[in-house]
Amino acid sequence: GAAYGIAITLVMHGLLIPALGFRNPAYLDGKTGWLWNLNGYEFWSEMLGHICWSVSIEVSLIATLALLGKKIEGVWAK
Repeated sequence: GAAYGIAITLVMHGLLIPALGFRNPAYLDGKTGWLWNLNGYEFWSEMLGHICWSVSIEVSLIATLALLGKKIEGVWAK
C-alpha cells in the first residue's frame, strides 16, 4: 500500500500533473510546480497524504474481502 502511494506521488504529482500544466503554486511566481520545485511542506504533504490514502484503500479492500468472501472449499484447499 505505501509503495503504491509513493509511486502515485512520483508519477502523477511529480510528472503528469505538472506536464499538463495543472500545478502552478503561488510561491513559484508562475513556474510549473514540478515535484523538485515544491517547498518541503507541500512535498511531504503530498507524499504522506498519498501513503495514507493508498494504505486506507488496501485496508478497505482486505476488510471487504474478509466480510464478503466465501469459505474456500474443495480437495485442493486442504
